[in-house]
Amino acid sequence: MNREHASFPGLAHLPLRIKAEAALSTACALLAILSWFVPDWIERLFAVSPDAGSGETEWGVVLIFAAAAFMAAWAARREWQRWTFEQGA
Repeated sequence: MNREHASFPGLAHLPLRIKAEAALSTACALLAILSWFVPDWIERLFAVSPDAGSGETEWGVVLIFAAAAFMAAWAARREWQRWTFEQGA
């Protein structure tokens, strides 16, 4: 495909699904980073210590948010590829 003649439909024309998956990925990544740097947020917010202060729960939360960020980013990328293929057809 000749890039000189390729048209790029602006981001405003993206399907809602791609936008939602990208936003979810960004939010989960930010929460993972926040949980990494403020590991005792569960204790601060809820005034409970689910792991008796060992930190295991907090690292589990970081891993869950990071995994969700990667899955949502992968889904957004896959949807983007499908959408761009359909636009070119």
